[in-house]
Amino acid sequence: MIRYPVSVRSLLAGIKTQGTQDWSVRARLRTAEFHRQGGYVEDDGALRPFWSELTPLYLELQQNKCIYCERTLGDAVYGRVEMNVEHYRPKQRVDAWPSAYLRTHYSHLAHYNRLRGDHLPGGYWALAYHPLNLAVSCRRCNLRVKKSFFPIDASRVISPKRNLHLYSSEHPDLFYPLSTVDPDDPEACITFRGPVAFPAVTVPVRGRERARVTIDLLHLNQRSELISERCRVICIVYTCFILTRIQNAARQREGQLGLDTATADTAPHTNCARCFLRLCQEDIETARMFFFEATKRIAPLS
Repeated sequence: MIRYPVSVRSLLAGIKTQGTQDWSVRARLRTAEFHRQGGYVEDDGALRPFWSELTPLYLELQQNKCIYCERTLGDAVYGRVEMNVEHYRPKQRVDAWPSAYLRTHYSHLAHYNRLRGDHLPGGYWALAYHPLNLAVSCRRCNLRVKKSFFPIDASRVISPKRNLHLYSSEHPDLFYPLSTVDPDDPEACITFRGPVAFPAVTVPVRGRERARVTIDLLHLNQRSELISERCRVICIVYTCFILTRIQNAARQREGQLGLDTATADTAPHTNCARCFLRLCQEDIETARMFFFEATKRIAPLS
């Protein structure tokens, strides 16, 4: 997970270009309708959701990656089948996390001894169309793991207001990587040892706690597709790093180009790639061990 530090002004300017009518005006009118009816009331009939109109904009801002797991998504036309417009704070219902069922069925959640926020039946309906409550995520993050969860470290704020400052006292555990409204940079708080994510020891306790919950909520270390993709990134970074150490200027340039590409914001699993590059620079023997382990994980079956 990395931060995409788009300014709020740039985000709002981009939103103005979406749709045939000003999206922000329609969002305010729809939120007013929620107020009138006392909650979220959209369906596929008279009040149809329209936040998906912003999919191309958010994809562009997120470098065509899932806001949470950093998997590369397709474009807004051909990739819609694998992505959703995600509500950071769930719009309709919030389930308590982690429930007894989750702690029983997922061993990495068994150590949690308290709920991270209570159940909220009505959800954060006033924020359903707030631009800084939206992002694009892959369907696995949205539908399989995050679902209707929104873990926090304090008490839920139940408010009909769209002002995000009113909700800051909840102390969200999950990072919001888009813009800089989140005081913590997820890349500083989450680090990688090989393909496995860990809370960084270099940040304050609260940052480590948020990292731990984010990693566990999104099952970042349990999902085989993510581990395999990160292993491929590790192989690329290691191979390119070795090229930069060869006594051949052309090979060094090729290796550096590969490293620059693999660690760019546009690359999949950028945080993992950058962490592994630092490991290569600081401890090449350990990096070599992770490289060979990564090749075993992704080697084709014989």
